[in-house]
Amino acid sequence: MSVMLKAMDWRKGMVTELGSTERVRNISGKFHSVRPGICLHRARAYTEVYKQTEGQPSVLRRAKALARTLELMPAIISEDELIVGHPGCKPRSITVKPELHTPWLKMDIDKLDERDQDPYVVSDREKREFKEEIAPYWAGKTLYDKWKANCPEDIAWKVNGTGFGSVSSMLFSLGYHYNPDYAEIFKNGLNGYKEQARNKMAGLNPDNLEDIGKEHFYQAIILICDAIESYARKYATTAREQVQSESNSERKKELEAIAQICDNVPHNAPRNFHEAVQSLWFIETIAYIEGTGPVIPLGRFDQYMYPFYKKDIEDGRTTREKAQELVECLWIKMNGLIWFHDAMTASSSAGYVPFNNTIVGGVDRYGNDATNELSYLCIDAMMETRTVQPNLSVMLHPKSPEELRLKVADLVALGLGHPSIYNLRTSVLSCMTLGYSLSESMNCYIKGCNEPAATGGMQYGFAAGGWCNLGMATEFVFTRGLKTLKGQKGSGKRIGVDTGDPKSLRTFDAFKEAVKKQIEYQIKTAHIAENYVLQAAQQDFALLFESMLTKDCLDRGKDVLDGGARVYVGPGIEFVGIADVADSLAAVKKLVYEEKRISLDDLCKALEANFEGYEGLRQLLLTHSPKYGNDVDYVDELAVEILDYGANLVWSLRSIYGNKNTPVNAPASANVPFGFPVGALPSGRKALEALADGCSPAPGMDMCGPTAVIKSVTKLNHANLNGTLFNLWLSGISMSTLEGKRRFVELVRTYQDLGGHHVQVNTIAKDTLRDAQKNPLKYPTLMVRVAGYSAYFIDLSKPVQDHIIARVEHNV
Repeated sequence: MSVMLKAMDWRKGMVTELGSTERVRNISGKFHSVRPGICLHRARAYTEVYKQTEGQPSVLRRAKALARTLELMPAIISEDELIVGHPGCKPRSITVKPELHTPWLKMDIDKLDERDQDPYVVSDREKREFKEEIAPYWAGKTLYDKWKANCPEDIAWKVNGTGFGSVSSMLFSLGYHYNPDYAEIFKNGLNGYKEQARNKMAGLNPDNLEDIGKEHFYQAIILICDAIESYARKYATTAREQVQSESNSERKKELEAIAQICDNVPHNAPRNFHEAVQSLWFIETIAYIEGTGPVIPLGRFDQYMYPFYKKDIEDGRTTREKAQELVECLWIKMNGLIWFHDAMTASSSAGYVPFNNTIVGGVDRYGNDATNELSYLCIDAMMETRTVQPNLSVMLHPKSPEELRLKVADLVALGLGHPSIYNLRTSVLSCMTLGYSLSESMNCYIKGCNEPAATGGMQYGFAAGGWCNLGMATEFVFTRGLKTLKGQKGSGKRIGVDTGDPKSLRTFDAFKEAVKKQIEYQIKTAHIAENYVLQAAQQDFALLFESMLTKDCLDRGKDVLDGGARVYVGPGIEFVGIADVADSLAAVKKLVYEEKRISLDDLCKALEANFEGYEGLRQLLLTHSPKYGNDVDYVDELAVEILDYGANLVWSLRSIYGNKNTPVNAPASANVPFGFPVGALPSGRKALEALADGCSPAPGMDMCGPTAVIKSVTKLNHANLNGTLFNLWLSGISMSTLEGKRRFVELVRTYQDLGGHHVQVNTIAKDTLRDAQKNPLKYPTLMVRVAGYSAYFIDLSKPVQDHIIARVEHNV
C-alpha cells in the first residue's frame, strides 16, 4: 500500500474545522473527513438513453442523456448547508463519463482505490456494475476509440504514454477550459437562453440549406433548460420536506429560504447575493455533469457579484459577515469539485485539483482600478477556509491599491500557496494576440493554471491540449531520436527524428539546431494528434449546456465543438523543462565547444551510462557551467531563444476551426512524470528525475537570491505565450513581519515591471514538509503550491512531494 493511500486512510474520520463561523467549521470538518469517490448515476443514465435512442440525431441523444442524469441524481441537502447541489451523488464524488472514461477505467477500476496518486473509493458493487453493465456498451464508441481509429498509427502511439508530445488530457477530458459569462446569465437566467432558442427555431427556413438540422440543436437546448429547472426545483422540494422534520427554528427559516431560492434560480434572474451564489453553483455543477472539467473557472467573481453584494448591504438584507460566510460555503463546495483522470494525468496534475481559477482585482474596461470590498472579502474567505479550490488569484497593475498588495502579502505569508499573482499588462497582451480587442482584453481573467482569456463567454478551446518535452528533445540529439530507457513504452523505438551522429556536430550552432529539429518534430506530431481529437469530438460528443452559454452558438445553431463559438483558442502546446534544455545547452556550449574540457564522445558515453563511472564529469557539468535562474545572460539567453522558437512555431499552426494554436509554459506538476521517461542530460540531471517546473529554475540551481531569479525569469517573453508559470519559495520567517511583507510587495512590483506574467509563492518551512512525509496524520490540511494550483501536501505522491521540497528557499 502506498504512502499516499495510507495518508488518505488516516484522514478518514478526522475532523479539520476551518472557517469564520461555527457553520463553516462544521461543514469544513465533514468535508475533510471524506475520501474522494465515484458516482455512476451519469454513466448509468447515458448508457440507458444511448441504448434507447440509436439512430436519433446526436444532439438530441446528448440532451436526453443529460436530462435523464439530472432526473436520476438525488437532491441531497446536508446539515448546515446554505448552498446546495453537487455533480455527484455523494460528497466529493465524481461523475463517471462513460463516453470518455471507459477505455482507461476498464484497465484501472480494480486498482483505482490503490494507485499512488489521486485514488478514489470504489465499492465492489460499483466495479461490477461498470464492468458488466456500462463498459460493454461503450466499446468502440468513446472519444478515444474514434480518435484511435482515425489518427495515423505512427502519430497515435508516440503521443500516448511515451512521454513524447502527449495528448492524454484531451483524450479523456471534454468540456474544460471554459468560463460561463455569469454577468450575462444573471440578467435573465437560463430562461433567457431558452427563449432565444425558441425564437431561433421559429425563424428557421426549411428551404435554406444552412438551416437544415438546426431544429434538433434548438430542441436539445430547450430540453436541457427544462431539465435544469426541474433539477433545481427538486432541491426546493427536498428543502421543504426537511422543514417538516426540522426542530430548530433558525434552520427551518434557512431551509425555507433555500426552497424559495431553488424555485427561482438558475432558470430566472437572481434577486439577491445568496441567489446569485446559488445560481452560479448550479451552473458550475451542471457544467461538471455534462463535461469532465477541469478548468471551469469562476472568472472575475468580485466584479459580477459585487452589484448583488452592494445592494444587499445597502438594503440591510445582509452583512459583510453573513456574505463572507456564504462565500466560505462556496469555497468549500468548490473544493469538492475534483478531476477524474487516468494515472498518467493524475501524476501531471496531482492532488485532485480541477484548476478552477477565481480572480480578484484588475481594471474595468476603461483602465480604472476595479478593486472593491468583495475583492478583500474573497481573500478573507480563503484565509479562513484554507481550501485548495477555488484557485484564488489576484490581477495587479500599476494602479492597484497598496492595501490590496499588502492583503495579498498577508495571504501569502499564511503558507497556503494562495494567491497566484498576475500581471495585467502581460495578460492583456496575450488576450490581444488571441484576437480580442483592447477593451475586451482589459476585462480579462485567468483560466486553467495561468492562461489569460477575455471575459464574456466568447471563447472556447483547449488551452493546454498537447505537450512538448524539452528534456526529451535534448536527450534525443544524443540518441538520434531513439528512446533508450528500458522497460518503458516505446523503449528501443525511434520516437524523435534522426538528427545524425551527435559526435559529427562540429559547432555549437549545429548542436543547437539539432535540438530545435527535435522540438519541431514533437510540436508538429502533437499538433496533428490534437486535431484528430477535435475531429473525433465533433462526431458524437456535443456540449450543449456550454454551447448555450457561449457567444454565437445559439445564433449559429451550432455546438461549440462544431464551430459555433465566436472565438476559439488552442489546442495549446505545453512546454515542459525549459530550464533543463537551457542548462544543457549552456553546458555543451561552454564545456564542449568553447573550453573543450569535455569531448562529445565522453559526454555521449556518460549520458548513456547515466553518469555511472563518470561522476567527475557530472560534477563538472553541474558546477562549471552557468545555470538558468541566477541572472547570467550566457544561459538565460538560450532559454529565451528556445522558448521563443517553440512558441512562434506553435503560434504558426492552426486548429481545425482555423484559429491559432497557443503556446503555454504552465505544465502543472507534469514536470515530474515527464521527467520519468527522459534519460540523463548534459545539465547534470540524471535519468528518471523530474524536470524543472514551468519557467522556474531547475531545483537547487537558483543560488543567487530572489532578485537574480526574477531577472532570469523576466528575460523570457511572457507576452508571447498564453501563460507562464513561475514558482518562488520565500522563507516564512522573512514574510512574518510587516517589513518583510513590504519587501515582498516591492519584489512582486519589480517582477511585473520587468515583464513577468505570473508568480506563486510557498512559505512553509521545509522541516514541516519533511515531517509531514513521515507523519501525515499530523497534517491533514497542510497546503503547498504545486504548480498553477495549491494542493494538500499529503494528497501528493512522494516524487511530487520530493520535487517541491527540493526547490530553493530564498529570503525576502
